[in-house]
Amino acid sequence: MRPLFMFLLLLSLSAKSQDVAHQWFNSPEQWANAPLESSLTISPSQVDTCIIVASNRKLDRSDMRYMTEIRDEGKIAYYFVYVNSGIWHVLPVPSLEQAVKYLPNKNRDWTVYTEGMGKTFIGDLDRGIRLAAYYRLNVLLLDYPSISSHKKNLGNYIFAKRNASEAYHEFLPVLDTVKQLRQAGQMGDGCLTLFFHSMGNKVMRQIARHDDKLQLLNDRTWVNNLVLNAPCVPERGHKKWLGKIHFAKSVYVDYNPDDRTLYWAHVVSFKKQLGEKLRKPLVPGVYYVNFGAVAGQGHSNFLPLPAHGPVVNEAIGYYRQVLHGNLLQLANETEFRPSTYFGMGWDIVPKQASDGIQSASLNTR
Repeated sequence: MRPLFMFLLLLSLSAKSQDVAHQWFNSPEQWANAPLESSLTISPSQVDTCIIVASNRKLDRSDMRYMTEIRDEGKIAYYFVYVNSGIWHVLPVPSLEQAVKYLPNKNRDWTVYTEGMGKTFIGDLDRGIRLAAYYRLNVLLLDYPSISSHKKNLGNYIFAKRNASEAYHEFLPVLDTVKQLRQAGQMGDGCLTLFFHSMGNKVMRQIARHDDKLQLLNDRTWVNNLVLNAPCVPERGHKKWLGKIHFAKSVYVDYNPDDRTLYWAHVVSFKKQLGEKLRKPLVPGVYYVNFGAVAGQGHSNFLPLPAHGPVVNEAIGYYRQVLHGNLLQLANETEFRPSTYFGMGWDIVPKQASDGIQSASLNTR
């Protein structure tokens, strides 16, 4: 069977699975469960879980689906999103500083989180809320349009790739604001991790490839961990841009040679992906972590997710460390070993009879 035919076939199958998730998160019921508020409905101390969102989507208050699938070029809007009695309340706020003031505990560890392809606004909120609740983090979610209701298959891949590549224009000022608030002591005293998943890594790649942009972040060390998770960006030449980053104490590249999602990104782009077919030269001082021994063909290994296979304890243990800003104890031979994949970085060691953590139900409210 020819490779192009196989690609189109599997892309179609993948699209059907993605369509199910898109229809779920774009349904009237899901939007009705995330009302756009004009003021806080309860005291922040009463919220179940909350996150902050920085979004470059155009807002349309006249539509039930008020956060559109259109990038608002050059503009960013902040939202304080809080869960109470199963309802996701979305409150526009004038600034990141104001959103931070609403947090029940700003001294928790922080993760700035950017997702990949295929997320409606509600779908992105779902991921951000799950991350905050599961790991007990303060989460700042960087949200951009990564799926279109009017496109299919290859069209959505191109749509998401373009928007992810352009989103750095809006998200760089957000990261600069985070840096300033951290330096002023206005974001508490917890650790800070920047976590980019899949196609969301294009944001950091684009910043690092523009020296005038990177210098806004690179003048001092202000981030504990920078995590490039399953990066859906070209592997070739990554040393040049990744080696320029000096604002993080530790940098991690999470890869999996068997990652099926990145395999098909490789096929359609004709380029090996950094999170898949890692090749030398590597960046000195960067920790490359191979998930191949524990994740199978998995791509999103950091959360139990609906309509996904189980994630394994070894992977969750890794993320509990890096998302809380900790330095990995690579000398612990029961958890890590020099990689068996051409000696590049470190393998996560599988434990015998390891139990997977089952995916959560779609209805998490």
